[in-house]
Amino acid sequence: MAHLEDRNFEAALADTQYLDPASASSEKALYRAGKALYGLGRYSQCCEVLQTFREKYPNNSAAAYDLDRARLRLSEQQHGTYDFKAIYEEVANKRPPHLDHATFVGPMAVKTSPSGGLGLFTTKFIKAGELLLCEKAFAHCYAGSQDEASENGSKVSLLVNIHTNKMTMGTQSNLITTVVQKLWRNPALLSEFNTLHHGSYEAVCVTSVDEKPVIDT
Repeated sequence: MAHLEDRNFEAALADTQYLDPASASSEKALYRAGKALYGLGRYSQCCEVLQTFREKYPNNSAAAYDLDRARLRLSEQQHGTYDFKAIYEEVANKRPPHLDHATFVGPMAVKTSPSGGLGLFTTKFIKAGELLLCEKAFAHCYAGSQDEASENGSKVSLLVNIHTNKMTMGTQSNLITTVVQKLWRNPALLSEFNTLHHGSYEAVCVTSVDEKPVIDT
């Protein structure tokens, strides 16, 4: 439970011993395995675990809600079925506007272009208006009013880049911390994160030291 609250989903999943075939998961362990899989964005497995949980413990109303939520995320992830009207209403009324949705990647692939480096290409013929990509931000920070910042938002700060002699004002320093902590807690996300465009910066080739992830952002 402590790992779940700290968003350390990989450690939470390991604690449940759900992935160990010889382990007879208890009610709490099975339920928390589902929560951890949800946090990791592994919605298909999450649905399987929570469905098993519902069959074993049908009176658990919290699990019923979590299963419905996981199924919605899975539908978004696999088919891009978003209720955009509801999302717009939610983001207009929710503070901070932290939304709970999945990433959808349609018929697209990143490939090397003969003339322009990496590019984004479709993998089949598509129709006008067809959804190609709807990606959830890896991390984000929100700075609203002064009251919101003091309660549950990020603080505006001044970030100084000594390499470029430039200063930026905003939530960048909070965002850097958020990204690093997310990768540190869930190192399985590192491989995907490291494939993102990073300009001319040459990342280190070491991925772990003393069984701890190397965060090179």
